Amino acid sequence: MLDHCAAQLRGMRQHFRTLIAARIDELPPPESAIRAVNDAMTRVPTVSLLWWDADRGLHREASHPTTQVLNYALAVLSADVAELLTSAQSNLLAACGATPCQRYLLRTHGRRQWCSVRCGDRVRAARAYARRRAPLRPLPGAQTSATPNEQPAKESGPRPGVTAPHARTRHR
Repeated sequence: MLDHCAAQLRGMRQHFRTLIAARIDELPPPESAIRAVNDAMTRVPTVSLLWWDADRGLHREASHPTTQVLNYALAVLSADVAELLTSAQSNLLAACGATPCQRYLLRTHGRRQWCSVRCGDRVRAARAYARRRAPLRPLPGAQTSATPNEQPAKESGPRPGVTAPHARTRHR
């Protein structure tokens, strides 16, 4: 039972991603994804229905017993995704800029590129690692090899008559 529920949730998540990606890329969404979301939204009533029994009389109650919790959850999630995709905020949808991440975000700030701090840290750490691992590049205009007319550089060391800072003593 648990595997069946997990498989349904993963399938619906894929439909959500497909719809969001189509919205971001300004492409028409696949009909199968629209059908799956609509089916999930209509599978469970979203309003409390009117019931009567001898003990409680007339009362309103949602008709989702515990056996239909998954259907109810999928209906609520589908309604939220449909609301987001048709709202004014859908223009703010963006894919996370971190390479392995498959999440989406609302770009509420112009510089926001990642779905979380964790993704941003991962990208910055990878950039820093790549900079450390890259070979040093010569400065523009600098010669990279010695020419035959060029004399080898002198050994560096202290100039004559100048003492190294650690050799100086301080007198009072």
